[in-house]
Amino acid sequence: MAKRQKNPRERFSFLRELVTEFQDTSSVDAKEQVLANLGNFAYDPDNYIHIKELNIVDLFLGKHNFK
Repeated sequence: MAKRQKNPRERFSFLRELVTEFQDTSSVDAKEQVLANLGNFAYDPDNYIHIKELNIVDLFLGKHNFK
């Protein structure tokens, strides 16, 4: 079975939407859920360039505000 190719632009856009959702919400529960979703994407090495460009690592390291 062939591996399904991912569209890098679509993946970047989706990750950017998750980051925006994290930044825009005031709900701690929603922020935790977004971080969990982003963590799932971090398992795929194809996403590394997007994670780096969007500074998602800073979110994982707690350089954010949950208030």
